[in-house]
Amino acid sequence: MSPAQPPLRHTEVDVQLSIEYKCAFGTRLAVIGSQQGWQTSAAVPMTWSPGDNWNAVITLPTGSDIEYKYIVIDESGSVIRWQEGSNLGLSLRNPGYIMHVTDSWAQDRRQVQEIGLPAAAAAHSSGSSSSSSSSS
Repeated sequence: MSPAQPPLRHTEVDVQLSIEYKCAFGTRLAVIGSQQGWQTSAAVPMTWSPGDNWNAVITLPTGSDIEYKYIVIDESGSVIRWQEGSNLGLSLRNPGYIMHVTDSWAQDRRQVQEIGLPAAAAAHSSGSSSSSSSSS
């Protein structure tokens, strides 16, 4: 996984990850996954927002089937805690789309929403736009 870099090309999908988690002072969340070979040094740091919400945007190639987890890291980047449970997964099939994913640390709820291309971008693409939402 790599940090998002505009502009989004039709061979990529922007994935916007969000999770609520209360970290201890001096720690923060990051996301790690199969796209980076599960290397903790390549984890994508997340940004905190009020309500203990953590967010990150990553750009990934269309056609990817990825797995990922959240980790808690300290100020030096050392891993304090891995998210328990199975790896989370996504299938990225729609080029140019934005995928909003809201996860829970306990993996007891999840929302995935796929947003189609903006009208200006759609005019330059042969694809069509749609949106869908699912919870698991």
